[in-house]
Amino acid sequence: DDLWMIEGTATWMEDEVFDDYNDNFYFFPASALRQSTVPLDFGDFGFEYGSWVFWRFLEEYFASPTDPAAGPSFIRRVWEWADGAPGGADKYSVQAVDAAARERGSEFRAAFADFGAVNFVPSAFYEEGAAYPSPGAKRIKISPRKPTTGTGKATLDHLTNRYVKFVPGKGVSSKAKLRISLDLPARSQGSEATVLVMFKSGALRFLPVRLSKGGAGLRRVTFNRKRVRAVVLILTNASTRFVGCYQIPTPYACSGLPVDDVRRYSYEARLIQS
Repeated sequence: DDLWMIEGTATWMEDEVFDDYNDNFYFFPASALRQSTVPLDFGDFGFEYGSWVFWRFLEEYFASPTDPAAGPSFIRRVWEWADGAPGGADKYSVQAVDAAARERGSEFRAAFADFGAVNFVPSAFYEEGAAYPSPGAKRIKISPRKPTTGTGKATLDHLTNRYVKFVPGKGVSSKAKLRISLDLPARSQGSEATVLVMFKSGALRFLPVRLSKGGAGLRRVTFNRKRVRAVVLILTNASTRFVGCYQIPTPYACSGLPVDDVRRYSYEARLIQS
C-alpha cells in the first residue's frame, strides 16, 4: 500500500504501545505540525514517518468515552478497507480512510479540515499536545488605521493547509467584528476553510466556513480587542483526486499524479466597528 500509510501507522503504533517513549517526536520536523504545506501523503524524505500525527489525530478524533477501543479500532478498520487479499476491498490509503470515516458519519475531507484546524493549537486537542509544535502563520494586524487586508493570496497543493492570523490592533472597539470573505477554488477541487477565534481567557471557537460550490464563503466573528487575542483563518486543500494510479511512480497516494495542486486561494479580512 501507500508508503505514508504503511510507515505512518507503524510509527503511530510505536506510540500506541510504548506511550511514554515518544521516539515518534523525532519526526515532528517532517510532519504537518511543522510542514503544513507539504502534502500529507508525500511518502519520501521522512515525511512518510511524520504522517503518524494524522493517524494519532484520527484515533483521538474517532474516540468514544464509552468505548476505549473505538479510536485504535478506527485505524484497524482503515487497514481492513485497504486489504488487498482475495475478497478484500483493496482501497488505497485515502480511499480507505474515507470509507472508514463514512462508517462513522464523517468523511475524509471533513476530518482533514479538522486536522488542519486543531493542529494550530495542538495542546487543546491531542492527549500529549502540550509537547507538540504548531505550524507557523502569516500575522496581520487589523486596526482602524488599517481596517482591511486587501486581497490576500495563498497557493495550496493537495492535502495541505495554510494559516493566516489576524490580530486586533489599537482602536478596535468592543463591538467590533471581523468580516472574512473567501474566494477559493471550487469545492470539487478540495476547498475547505475554518475560522478559529482565540480568546484572551484561553477559550477557543472553531467555526467552519460554509462554501458555495464555486468556493465562495463569508464569515463574521467577534473581534473585541479586550476579549479576542487573535482570529486565525485555516485554508485547506482536502483534494484526494489523482490520475495515473499505479502507472506513473510518484511519492503520493496510489502512486498517482494529484489533480488539484497549485490551487489559488484568495481572502479578505475587514474590520467592522459597529
